[in-house]
Amino acid sequence: MAIIGVIAAAGVTMKSMSQLGEIMFRPRLVDVVRANAAVAEERDQRANIHAKIAAADKIVAEQEEARKGARA
Repeated sequence: MAIIGVIAAAGVTMKSMSQLGEIMFRPRLVDVVRANAAVAEERDQRANIHAKIAAADKIVAEQEEARKGARA
């Protein structure tokens, strides 16, 4: 009976410690999730800017070719 009591007490203690650990680290995990979302948003914005730059470069190259063709 005592052995069962010790095992039950150990189980309750482990559960309490795991809950305490989760409570302690939850704010950090929330910050990590928010930071990951911000990083993803910045990556999307950077990709969008790179796409706009590539489109502008293409237009400039086409205009340069047209200008070279007009000279010749």
